[in-house]
Amino acid sequence: MTAEEHGPHSIPADQKWFWMQAWQKREQEVDAYVAAGELDVHDNADEFLAHLGAIDAHRVDGSDSRRRDDQP
Repeated sequence: MTAEEHGPHSIPADQKWFWMQAWQKREQEVDAYVAAGELDVHDNADEFLAHLGAIDAHRVDGSDSRRRDDQP
């Protein structure tokens, strides 16, 4: 679902980012991970942000970010 499907005036301006195609693609990825039971729980924000950084680094180098054995 994109902002265009709702019309330009039905989504508040401060929420349009959520409906952008790139963001929705990432939301779908998350939904797939959750459905597959591939969840990570972090004890604090620093661990969470480090994990996100590792995922992005793996995306840049072309490896699959879902593989647990190649996580730092």
